[in-house]
Amino acid sequence: MTLDTCHLDKYRVTSTDSLLVEAQAEIEQLEKRERELLDELDEVRLFLQLQRDRIHQLRPARQTSPTAPITRLPAELLLGIIELINQDQTVGRDSHRYVKLDLARVSRYWRDLIWGSPLLWTRVAIVPTWAPAFVKAHVVNSAECLLDVTVQDWDIPHNSLTKCEELLDIVIPCRHRIRSLYLSDNSGVGTTESILERIVSNGTFPSLKRISIFDDSAILYPWPFGLDNAPSLDYISLEADTDIRVTLMYSDLKTLILYSSPDGPGALPVPLSPLNLTTLTLTGPTHGWGLLRPNTLHLPNLELLSVCLQNLGGLMEAIVTPRLRYFNYTPWANVLDSIAVFNNLPSKFASVQHLHLRDYYDGVISDDGEVVYLDDAPAICKAFPGVRRLGLHERHISAFFWEEGPSPADDWLHLQSLEICGLFYSMPNDLVGWLRRRKFKERLALEVTLMESEDYL
Repeated sequence: MTLDTCHLDKYRVTSTDSLLVEAQAEIEQLEKRERELLDELDEVRLFLQLQRDRIHQLRPARQTSPTAPITRLPAELLLGIIELINQDQTVGRDSHRYVKLDLARVSRYWRDLIWGSPLLWTRVAIVPTWAPAFVKAHVVNSAECLLDVTVQDWDIPHNSLTKCEELLDIVIPCRHRIRSLYLSDNSGVGTTESILERIVSNGTFPSLKRISIFDDSAILYPWPFGLDNAPSLDYISLEADTDIRVTLMYSDLKTLILYSSPDGPGALPVPLSPLNLTTLTLTGPTHGWGLLRPNTLHLPNLELLSVCLQNLGGLMEAIVTPRLRYFNYTPWANVLDSIAVFNNLPSKFASVQHLHLRDYYDGVISDDGEVVYLDDAPAICKAFPGVRRLGLHERHISAFFWEEGPSPADDWLHLQSLEICGLFYSMPNDLVGWLRRRKFKERLALEVTLMESEDYL
């Protein structure tokens, strides 16, 4: 290697070291600047947060949120709340008329939601306080949803028959959408029969499920609905005179509630058996039940039976209900015929677990106010041996529960709940004595509830 070559290599090494030193110094300067910027950024962020907190404290309360809480409610939740308010009958005024209109004024969001939700417009009331435009709004805004129609409160003589007919004519073209029909208190604009005739008028009601008519002066002969024009009925509640046979022809009928007028012709029972009937309520002086032969009225799916009939014995002997779970019994007026009714039914209703006995009125309290014993209590206990929940009036206590000796209630081996309604000035001695004796018989635990009320249930 020559001298010139060695000198060149040494120069190159010196030049490289210088570059490395310069680069390292540049990195140190950049790192220092980075730390300064980060410190400055932290200070900016801190100052920014302080300013935000200050603005939040100074801003008026109405501006604290860019979106009001009522506007942030999910649509499904808000619609559910409005629907519950619509169903509340304690508001003291026509909820369907006022609630939607009042709530629509809360905000634009609420207004658009209410007016654009068909399910909020399915209840149509044909009443004097509703204007034709409001009825039309319900018919239009409900789109193709099923309708629940109420015709009532036309019982004042000066109520306009013309207006009632005008409102009915708005709804009648939508008969195919009517799901339920309720009529009550319409004597001021005609009779229930004439209103029904206008509504039905040879039309069909393919969607009609429920019908309720409350007019004890109405005589619905013939019955305006049948399998040809209302084939889907599964709920009928009538406080009007009609032939029970036409209400039992519906094979899909699940609930039948009949209130017969004392002045009407009554209903002649026949051995028809709607197989799907689950709830049956019969009230009034219906005639002809004695014509039924024993065990001819088969109701295989009946679960609840409520009766207050003048002639009950024939029905109780004729009915066959293997799935009956609830039985409510009220004697008709002052006629105490329980012995005749239940004496011939030993264990026939063993499936009944809930037994409610309403007040016996004069049959329990004698003229001097002393409680008397009822001879029919043992018959009732034998007819319903499987009772688990018993409800009765305080006047019944001495009939079923005796302070000493065997009591009729001893036959209820599975009794778990006892609910007694009345005015209790002290614990009845008969019940106390029976409970004490029962305690030592190793029976099931018994829950006793005393309700302070003059009315039972």
